Amino acid sequence: MAGLLWSLSGFHRRSFTTPRPVFLLLAYLCTAVLAQESAVPCYDENGRAQRCQPEFVNAAFELDAEATNTCGQYQAKRYCRQTGVTGATRACAYCDASSEQSSHPANYLTDYHKEKRMTWWQSDTMLERIQFPNSVNLTISLGKAFSITYIRLKFYSARPESFAIYKRTTQDGPWIPYQYYSGSCQQTYKVPVSTFAPVSEETRALCSDDFSDISPLTGGNIAFGTLEGRPSAYSFDDSEVLQEWVTATDILVMLTRLNTFGDEVFEVPDVLRSYYYAISDFSIGGRCKCNGHASECINSTNPDSGVRLVCRCEHFTAGVDCNECLPFYNDAPWKPATSLEVNECQACNCNGRSNRCTFDQDLYDRTGHGGNCLDCEGNTAGHSCERCRDNFYQTSVDDVCQPCNCDPVGSLNLQCDSYGQCVCKTGVTGEKCNQCLPDYFNFDVIGCTSCACNEAGSADNNPVCDTNSGSCECKVNVEGRRCDSCKSGYFNLQDDDPFGCMSCFCHGHSPDCTSAPGYEYANLQSKFNIGPEDWISQGRYNEEGILVFNGIRRDIGIASTNDRPFYFIAPDKYLGDKRLSYGQEMTFQFRHIGGDPSLTVEDVILMGSGLTISAPIVAQDNPTPGVIPQKYTFRLREEQALGWVQRPSAFDFQRLLSNLTAIMIRATYGDNSQGILDDFELPTVRRAVGPGAERVDFVELCRCPTGYIGQFCESCDGKFRRDPPGGGPYAQCIPCECNGHADYCEESSGICICRDNTVGDQCESCAPGFYGDASSGTQDDCQPCPCPGGSECMEMDNGDVMCTNCPMGYVGNRCEVCADGFYGDPQGRYGPPTACTPCQCSGNIDLNAVGNCDRVTGECLKCIYNTGGTYCENCLAGFFGDALGLPKGQCRRCDCNPTGSFGIECNQVNGQCACLPFVIGRECDECDLGYWDIRSGRGCQPCNCDFTGSTSAQCEGESGQCPCLNGVGGLYCDQCEYDHYGFSSSGCPSCSCDRQGSADLNCTNDGVCVCKDGVIGDKCNQCRENHYNIALGCVACPACYNLVQDRVNDHREDLRKLADLINNATNIPSGTPLNDKDFEKKLAQLEEDLDETIVAAKSAEAQDSRLARQYGDLTDNLDALKDQLNFILENINSAEGDSADSSEEVAGAFVVIDRIKQLLEEAQRKLDEGWMFLHNQNETARNKSEQVLEMQRLAQQARELSSGQEVQSNDIEGAAIDAKETSEEALRLVQRGGPDSDIEGLINQVKENYTDAEELFATAAMLAEESKNKADAVHSDSTALLSKSRQPLPLYNGDSLVDNADDIKEEAQRIKDEAANIKATNRDLLDQVEQQADEATKLLEDGNKAQQKLDLLMVKAHSAEMEADAAKNQGDATLAEAKGILEDLLGFNEKVESSKEEARIALQRIPGIIEKIDQANETSIGAQGTIDAAEEDALKAREVAGMAEANATAASEGAQIIKQQADDINLIAQAQNDRADFLKDNATQTMMELGALETQADDDSELIQQAQMKANDAKRKTDEATQAVQGALDQVNQIMDDLNGLSDLNPNRLRDIEEDFGNVKRTFERDLNIDQVMQRLADAEQQQRGWINTYQFSLDELRKQVANIQDISDSLPDFCPNSDILENAGRR
Repeated sequence: MAGLLWSLSGFHRRSFTTPRPVFLLLAYLCTAVLAQESAVPCYDENGRAQRCQPEFVNAAFELDAEATNTCGQYQAKRYCRQTGVTGATRACAYCDASSEQSSHPANYLTDYHKEKRMTWWQSDTMLERIQFPNSVNLTISLGKAFSITYIRLKFYSARPESFAIYKRTTQDGPWIPYQYYSGSCQQTYKVPVSTFAPVSEETRALCSDDFSDISPLTGGNIAFGTLEGRPSAYSFDDSEVLQEWVTATDILVMLTRLNTFGDEVFEVPDVLRSYYYAISDFSIGGRCKCNGHASECINSTNPDSGVRLVCRCEHFTAGVDCNECLPFYNDAPWKPATSLEVNECQACNCNGRSNRCTFDQDLYDRTGHGGNCLDCEGNTAGHSCERCRDNFYQTSVDDVCQPCNCDPVGSLNLQCDSYGQCVCKTGVTGEKCNQCLPDYFNFDVIGCTSCACNEAGSADNNPVCDTNSGSCECKVNVEGRRCDSCKSGYFNLQDDDPFGCMSCFCHGHSPDCTSAPGYEYANLQSKFNIGPEDWISQGRYNEEGILVFNGIRRDIGIASTNDRPFYFIAPDKYLGDKRLSYGQEMTFQFRHIGGDPSLTVEDVILMGSGLTISAPIVAQDNPTPGVIPQKYTFRLREEQALGWVQRPSAFDFQRLLSNLTAIMIRATYGDNSQGILDDFELPTVRRAVGPGAERVDFVELCRCPTGYIGQFCESCDGKFRRDPPGGGPYAQCIPCECNGHADYCEESSGICICRDNTVGDQCESCAPGFYGDASSGTQDDCQPCPCPGGSECMEMDNGDVMCTNCPMGYVGNRCEVCADGFYGDPQGRYGPPTACTPCQCSGNIDLNAVGNCDRVTGECLKCIYNTGGTYCENCLAGFFGDALGLPKGQCRRCDCNPTGSFGIECNQVNGQCACLPFVIGRECDECDLGYWDIRSGRGCQPCNCDFTGSTSAQCEGESGQCPCLNGVGGLYCDQCEYDHYGFSSSGCPSCSCDRQGSADLNCTNDGVCVCKDGVIGDKCNQCRENHYNIALGCVACPACYNLVQDRVNDHREDLRKLADLINNATNIPSGTPLNDKDFEKKLAQLEEDLDETIVAAKSAEAQDSRLARQYGDLTDNLDALKDQLNFILENINSAEGDSADSSEEVAGAFVVIDRIKQLLEEAQRKLDEGWMFLHNQNETARNKSEQVLEMQRLAQQARELSSGQEVQSNDIEGAAIDAKETSEEALRLVQRGGPDSDIEGLINQVKENYTDAEELFATAAMLAEESKNKADAVHSDSTALLSKSRQPLPLYNGDSLVDNADDIKEEAQRIKDEAANIKATNRDLLDQVEQQADEATKLLEDGNKAQQKLDLLMVKAHSAEMEADAAKNQGDATLAEAKGILEDLLGFNEKVESSKEEARIALQRIPGIIEKIDQANETSIGAQGTIDAAEEDALKAREVAGMAEANATAASEGAQIIKQQADDINLIAQAQNDRADFLKDNATQTMMELGALETQADDDSELIQQAQMKANDAKRKTDEATQAVQGALDQVNQIMDDLNGLSDLNPNRLRDIEEDFGNVKRTFERDLNIDQVMQRLADAEQQQRGWINTYQFSLDELRKQVANIQDISDSLPDFCPNSDILENAGRR
């Protein structure tokens, strides 16, 4: 049968590539074979079992098919039949699911044998986007598993270029690729073309390109044989892989890509409608899969799933596919039947005690019998009912099964062994498990209770308990009956801790602690991979030794030549607070070379917190050092067994680790010995940083007593302080002493945080602004002074209270009266009391005047600067502005336009006048958009521009004329001009009516011209058939041509009939039988018709030749006229082109036109000359286009340079502003500086400022270099642009700009070098100052009380350092440092003199520090001058940028002029193309064009003059800005000269400097007008952007017009367009 499957698959694969008659014969033979082997019974004639199989069927027949797309499913869709002939008429029809005749549903795929008429399924067409990557899927569900032999598809359309077949082996399983068909396998399916699968990949889907051609257009077959190309097909019965491969429950066909002729790219609708998928037959050949155990499949009814197809199983099998055995036939595993093995299901052996069984694979593998019997009788159980069931036993095979009777309390289960012994629970014994074992007690349902000793807490981790009480033997630090809790003062019970628990530390304040969460291991290690890692060698008494690193072994060693011991000293990373290493094991590798070591009690030493502990190296069971590297482990615990010689307490050990200062490991143990150390490790912990880290639980979390807080009780509660003060974390915490006026105090000093209006360390005094006795301890001890603003007061002897410091604005004993310049009602005489506040007159009063405001109400009485109002907050009527702004005097006159406004008053905020209707502008001096006629005095009138016909809603302000689109006219642009049509938003195109063939040059609204008799065409430019010579009005041809016309019509009718005949022959369905006799008869008739047509054609040939000669003569005449017209056109173009040079050539144009009229008869002779002239004109136009492109490029480059110059000018301005802010900040720091200033921090800041100055200089040099380079580029491009445009541009001094940039660059370099020298010169000085400061700090640390005061000074110095860092980011603060240093020294001397004797020793070094600081001060003054020079250079660079901006603006304006000229050239070229016919009869139009050019030239000249004026104005303003900057910088230099001349800082002189600085600042703000300059630059840049956008728009329009002209040129024929109809008819 396998051979039959293989042969059938091969047959189907090959048959569909043979001609149709052969295919029909093979199909008949195949049917006969299948009929002979339709079904095989399961038993032969002798009753022997054999492999059986159901009949071979078309599994898809009449099954429901599903399609993801079907044509006409929702509405009728048109499609066309593909004929394969390009340009041929397609036969089209409609696909409509609502019509039985026109529907093509998916069910037609499987009904091929149901009806005689051809039916097919069909998809939508390519017009509906049915093409790759959009696929169409066809799905058929077979209802159950089938063994598939082939899958066949018959296409009604052309076969697809790509499609794929998929299968499923279960109804809910995944789709598996079965076969690919594609002409582009790799590209579409990512698989190569292949027809044979390797043995290792027999189930891989192959891809074939055999059936991917578009031919045939219909009726193409594709058959897929499932076993074709599979190597194991010849041994099918032995290949489980292929048996599974041919199995399928569902088939899916994915149609991926249509086959086309390539004409779909033209997107012709009927062409796209001719491409679609259509399949007439979808058949699946195979057998119902029953695994060789059934000979037929039947329909079965199931209450759950309904009717379904199942196998009628035999061989004692069952299941839908006979894929399992009957309930009592499971002794052997189920297998499918083969040709050699039937594999019947075998009955089970249950010893007559059961009739049901299941299959057990494990049992079958062990015994060869897999039957597992169910429901055994006689208290039996087992696979074959061969043993007693649970809780029963038998002493021999012949005995009956007896119950075990195990004690349910003490037995683990009720089953016993063959002797009746039960299985007991823990601690229970006895045959029936009814008593306890020794060392157990409390016999109950859980067995006998164990002592349950905690293994981690039991001694030696061995749980042992008392047999009577159950009490366990615990470790040293563990307690409890079960040894499961730590003793008081201990925590963290662990099994690897030989002592059980660790001691609590808690800084000695609490014995109660637990394990803290959130910590993980963070071991410190020294592997010595790349060096000694900061380990050193040192003797016991600090003598230096030599440590050697061995890069090969990667360890360190120490050698000695005497008996003095040397130690390995651990680096700083192992020191400090290592309290969290308590209880952990410190490990290292060590070996000793040089005799037997002499051990001591100080081989390993730990120091810290004033304590020292040590141990021999062999302590804690460590080995004696030798030449072999050995590991040494030391547990950092206090227990005596660990061998620490000093026997520290747990508290002392942890206190030592909390401030570990040394770890020493002895290296040498005698003369000429050597010690080598490696792999040192000290475990510690850190806060956990991720979920994957190993958590530790040996970090304590203390439960602190009252007054203590923190994880380790390291801090006092806010209401407690240290005793003694400053005693650190080990000192006790006692309550604060604050006279009852504070709840909290500082922990270290005990200073109270006072309330109740008290002050003092213990809140013993009343705060300023209060009076009374603070020592009474009540909330009301201190009462507020009855003075405004809470000012200070004093209590007199008689009990009266007098204010001693009235706030500003108050006078009187109780400050009850407001002073002059203030107002209010402190006593409430006129209402509720109000405070005295300064007169609020918005700064618009004379401060030297008296009585500026009312002392009670505050109303301002003497307003100035054109202001008024209660607070002088408004401008007077007729004025506007910001009365509150600075500087004062901003109220200006409104200046309202009398013809556009209602009056002279305006909005006082923005100055907006009250405008008449549709008038806008602050002064009401212009009309709103879409309005005009402001002079009427009644407001502006609407333009009423037609939205469709105008280019803008704004009309001309004087006349109201709207701007119209091309071809549109009228005041409102609401109608087309004469000889234009189609009024729309695109304008009115020209009618372009042919002057010879049109009765009128005007046309209808759709552009159709009124033609003369005999003329046709929308433009009246063609003669109708049998008419000629449009110049004469299309004269009718002689009557003989009517005969020719009749013959031509006859030929056309014959050709039409022939085409219908061919189409009818092509559309015959493939399944329709042909009547050969009828066909031969029709063919003979066709041949006769063809012969008659040929004879008629030959007879007409003689007549046609005579007509052709006449037609040739007419053609020659037409060609001559054509040549004459072309020559006229060329000379007219020549005249118009020559006239563009100047208006004086207009007369010459008339001469040329007259000469053209005289030369009409010589047109043929002048033809060559005209063509040459046309060629020259084309070259000229091409050159103009290249100039336009070049001008666009230069304009773009100018815009980019302008943007770059603006960015640079912004940077330079920012530098100048930073310098100004730096000076202001310096002044503020000088004023704030005091005795607490940080000397060392200020000196460091001087050093940092040098670096900042150097960076500023480098930035200035870089900007100057960039300015120079870009100025060069602008100069070069502008020169080239001027030469191309041949137009005068503003004067451009590029050489001066280059020279200035070079000077700036050289000056910046000089400043940079000078700053570097200053930095180098002062580096040693700064280092000396730092060294002196360090020495002073060390000396100051000698005192106790002086130490505390100096600490406070350091805190304040740190604050000053932070301010200095902030000032550094803003600029140089050298001037602030100078005054700050002096005042710091003065205050510093006063404070130090009040200190104790210990501090005076430290202050002796201050004179040296003062000397160094004076030197730094002098250096700072020099740096200030350097920075000022840099600022000056930066301003000069900004001036250069301004000049470059002005030149760039001038270049851009020149580019606009050239662009305008290019636009004019474009208009001329367009006019030559559009008005060629009109110029032949009307030369006046040319003169109008020339006049327009003259006007445009005048406009261009005005633009050039404006550009020159703008450039000169920019240069003038730049010079003014330069002078203003130079004046300001001169004042700065004068200030610096004054500073340099100061011997000591004088506060009065400092105020003068401040005033001078203010003048400089105002000069910058008032005279330089940086903001206005930048605004002008921004406006110029914006204007350039607008020009460039205009250039781009014009260039785009020019390109469109050139492309349009090119399209027209390409579409012009090489012959007379009026001769095509007759001539082509004659040719046919």
